[in-house]
Amino acid sequence: QKEHQFKLIGNDYNVWPILQHNVANQTTSSNNNNNIYTTITSLRDDLDKIKKEYTEEQRKIHQKYTENLNAMNQSWLIMQQQVDTQTQMVTTMNDIIGSTLFTTCSIVISSVCLTLEKMKNGKNNAELDGIINVTQQQLTLLNNEKSIYLTHQSSLQQLLNKQKLALNSALSTIIQQQNE
Repeated sequence: QKEHQFKLIGNDYNVWPILQHNVANQTTSSNNNNNIYTTITSLRDDLDKIKKEYTEEQRKIHQKYTENLNAMNQSWLIMQQQVDTQTQMVTTMNDIIGSTLFTTCSIVISSVCLTLEKMKNGKNNAELDGIINVTQQQLTLLNNEKSIYLTHQSSLQQLLNKQKLALNSALSTIIQQQNE
């Protein structure tokens, strides 16, 4: 028969037996504790790594979002500048047409009509010279305004072209960042 691994205290079966002290059991228990500790440490390290990766990914997303937002804000500013430039172009045209072109054309036509009337009535040439002089002054004024207008419009067009290039660049950056 096999020998029992525990001793009974007396012959009383109601008392807990005393287990023999076994070094192998203690080593196994110690190994199990070490394995559990190693596993816990490894799991904690894995969790820390996942947290760091998550935090880094969130930082990258936030940075990309901020860059996109800044690019869009810059694009909106450029578009606003374009609108302002176009508004200035229209305002300039309206000012010239309203203050110069119609007035000058009206005066020129009136002068031509008056000249024709004077010629028709056979009035003297001195009066015709005065009317011709006023007509020539109005024509000079009209030509000066036209030159100023064309120069101003050319400057505005150059600015508009620069704004378009800047806007296209900003929008390309946004599209490129969204594709990354």
